[in-house]
Amino acid sequence: MNSVIRSGLGLISAILLFTAQVQAADEPQVVVEKVATELFALANSKNEGKISEDEYFTKTEAVLDKVVAFGYIAKHVMGPDAYKKATPAQQEAFVKVFRTGLVKSYAKGITNYAKSKIEIVGASSNPKKPGVATVEQKVTDKDAAHKLNYTMQLDKKTDQWKLTNVVLNGVNLGTSFQSQFKAAYKKHGNDLDKLIANWLAE
Repeated sequence: MNSVIRSGLGLISAILLFTAQVQAADEPQVVVEKVATELFALANSKNEGKISEDEYFTKTEAVLDKVVAFGYIAKHVMGPDAYKKATPAQQEAFVKVFRTGLVKSYAKGITNYAKSKIEIVGASSNPKKPGVATVEQKVTDKDAAHKLNYTMQLDKKTDQWKLTNVVLNGVNLGTSFQSQFKAAYKKHGNDLDKLIANWLAE
């Protein structure tokens, strides 16, 4: 995973507040405002030696699974051509390694921004796309200000808002992941199995 994506995920992990009990009635900005309560609690438990590192990652993944649309994101990272060529087993395998990479980056980055000042700048939605919203957030850490735009989509099956993309200081992480996938796909001779086996080391 390249340094831009890794550093971006470290920051995002510290400021997204995902709880295990996001209600269907919650507006997208409310979901985002629930920033680190559960994740910070897990990080503190890990730092205090109350839970092991493996347990920490497992519980962090369980929290994020409730709110982050990993499957949706992974599908778009692969792109239509690679996704259509992939077997159902390969699609599932890539989602798994993609999720693992994101969770580990989230978990490792939380403590770096524990003292950050976080504020919601605004939220907007497109009348033509009522199931899509953007939440703008400002994070101030060590005299440095970071601007984040979260793309949230309403999951019609669960009636809950899910995170589908983040733009950090103008850098679209979804696009960055797509570029990473294309480079890795080419590097491994369009062999998706090799890409999956080496994704966490890319």
